[in-house]
Amino acid sequence: MSTAVPPISVEAPTARTISQPALADLADIPATSRWVTAGSVRLHVLDYGPSDAVPVLIIPGITSPAVTMDFVARELTDLVRPLILDVRGRGLSDSAPETDGALLGYDLATYASDVDAVIAGLGLGEPILVGHSMGARIAAVAAAEARATCGARFWSTRR
Repeated sequence: MSTAVPPISVEAPTARTISQPALADLADIPATSRWVTAGSVRLHVLDYGPSDAVPVLIIPGITSPAVTMDFVARELTDLVRPLILDVRGRGLSDSAPETDGALLGYDLATYASDVDAVIAGLGLGEPILVGHSMGARIAAVAAAEARATCGARFWSTRR
């Protein structure tokens, strides 16, 4: 005999909510939330400071929110200013807007434009770009298309 499965609630494509357990996790992170707008999308960045250090913009893999790279940022704070981007549709960043029933804005060029918006919006100058997995592809496109003036570029690959 089968039992009925309750429907899964679906949030609006651009809405971002955070649960109490997630808030508790964020409370332990020694970073400040920063917000930048790219078009109509609000992007979230975790800034570990200090503001006078060389900025390192970390772009996680596509399925990972910024908080998953916290362990990396904590190790860098005595050397540089780590900032971790929640790419659109992940973490606390907005999803791409829906246009004519289709979600657009999840291509490498748009993600690279988001990197530009973060660099300009936070006044990062020439940051070092570090990407993991899909984040490395985003960083590479931003750098290769001269979208972002970068001090250095590092990419990680899968083993």
